[in-house]
Amino acid sequence: GNVDEVPSELIAHHYMLGEQFAPACEAWFEAAQRAMGRYAHVEAVSHLRHALEALQAQPPSAQRDTREVELQSALAMSLGTIQGLSSPEVEATQERLLALVGQVADVPHEIFFGLWNFYASKGRLQQARDLARQRLAHADAQHDRDARLLASYTSAASDLF
Repeated sequence: GNVDEVPSELIAHHYMLGEQFAPACEAWFEAAQRAMGRYAHVEAVSHLRHALEALQAQPPSAQRDTREVELQSALAMSLGTIQGLSSPEVEATQERLLALVGQVADVPHEIFFGLWNFYASKGRLQQARDLARQRLAHADAQHDRDARLLASYTSAASDLF
């Protein structure tokens, strides 16, 4: 058969057995994204947990933290779909994501907004305001107009609540 027909999770499993953790993480993440694309969120959660396991086996680095932000964000989305946003597991995943956001230099707008939205919708407005201010400082430092627009919106929306 064609290598493109081999499921990503099977490739990831073999990478894990060979202690090739970086490609294992990527293959697990690919499998999770495919599962999410099919709305198979239970399967996606399993793949994402394996990806995080492979990631944690790698040496600490800024690149590892950036990848963890992506993985935790995807995990929060799938867990939220399955369990609802009030689930303790979703909350714990968002808390880990919040801790990482403070360490990672450039968090994608979608991930920032999802995190802000989680805290705003939970009524944790001080946390939402802090995130908006953090994004505004980032936007100003990077001269990023899109980030500034998003930060202004989230800041104003936080203040309205």
